[in-house]
Amino acid sequence: MGSPTQTFSLRMQGGFMTGYIENQTLQKDFATYVRRSGYKSLRLFGRQGTEVICSVLIRNYPKKHATKIGEGWKDFIVVNLYAAGDILNFKFVNKEQSNVMRVYKV
Repeated sequence: MGSPTQTFSLRMQGGFMTGYIENQTLQKDFATYVRRSGYKSLRLFGRQGTEVICSVLIRNYPKKHATKIGEGWKDFIVVNLYAAGDILNFKFVNKEQSNVMRVYKV
């Protein structure tokens, strides 16, 4: 598993009409890290400095695995004024294994 201070990037998904989505699917490297960590939730801090706890959704379909940020994600992006199409960096902030992440727009 990578360093607990590893940074992951992703482009926010979602419709341009709503500007946000309920769940955010993680890219392969980020999803693998989260799956192996065993985290049930992620504690996200965005540009507003407000903590939002988001659930981790793991689905094991026969031919494809999906890992998503679930409940709490919508609140997080609304508070921080992120929108569909934004590229966000997620960085684990503690040196010890922790589910605390700083999220910032690139």
